[in-house]
Amino acid sequence: MIPTMTLIREDDIKYIENSVNISELVKNQSVQMTLKVNNESNSPLFKAFCYQKSKNPESSRLDFFHINQFPDGIFFKEGEDGGYHCYIFELKYTGSNDLPKLTKQLFSGYIHCKSLLSVLDIDLNKVTYSFHVVFVKENSNQDKFNKINRSKKIIPGKKLNTSSAFNNWLNNILIYCTDEYKKVMEINKIELDINKERENCIEYYNTFIV
Repeated sequence: MIPTMTLIREDDIKYIENSVNISELVKNQSVQMTLKVNNESNSPLFKAFCYQKSKNPESSRLDFFHINQFPDGIFFKEGEDGGYHCYIFELKYTGSNDLPKLTKQLFSGYIHCKSLLSVLDIDLNKVTYSFHVVFVKENSNQDKFNKINRSKKIIPGKKLNTSSAFNNWLNNILIYCTDEYKKVMEINKIELDINKERENCIEYYNTFIV
């Protein structure tokens, strides 16, 4: 137990005893996505920012932060060397469908982690981060967009990602930047497999060990 955790609202940080599921129902695809996070180490695992003021679970928990996006799951645990590691997860049916939004969600998770661990009086120099994108399929239309190398609309009413953003995705990185700031995030892609086919829904599932 981290002594300073008593400073945080009880329902905002939850201890994960063995495992926990991160799930999302994609209604327009009739798909249920589930990633089971297993803690197989001796260190306790915590899920952070469980409390939400807004009805939108993907909205920021930090009022001062100008990005209002939020990832699907943030976890942290202490390592054997005394440092801490933050795991940031985002579930998307199509992994590269909206890379600008995905980048903001993962970067928001990074800022939320840093803010929380600062309050917990944890040395940020001893904190590492990993970014995980959980998806069912890739974006074949984006490949077509890159081949013709023109930013025309292939899906009516919605532009695809720029070639540079998609190339970054293919190289397993996403970059959040402003005029004076840049954060390169190395991403770990987790593809879900079909688990069950029900009458009105297909379930996709995988596990992740921390």
